[in-house]
Amino acid sequence: MLEPVLKKLYFHANHKKYIKIGEDEIEFNDKFKLYMASKHSNPNFDPQIFVLMSIVNFTVTEEGLFEKLLSDVIEQECPEDDKILKEIIISIAEDK
Repeated sequence: MLEPVLKKLYFHANHKKYIKIGEDEIEFNDKFKLYMASKHSNPNFDPQIFVLMSIVNFTVTEEGLFEKLLSDVIEQECPEDDKILKEIIISIAEDK
């Protein structure tokens, strides 16, 4: 049912844009944005849906949050050490 919205299948009539949803023709506004939320951490959509949408996963683990906050503190308090750490991480990744 949302396919016309996701694919932006609108048409022009009377110098306005319209989109057909079911049997109804609704005026289309270019500023329209659709946001959908799910309680599922990994929703199971058809591959065609993933192509039409941007999926954002906001799942945060306690360990990941700790590492991010620690990284931010080190970056603010010891910028020289943070630069060295980032260079080491890049070097390790390149070596692999």
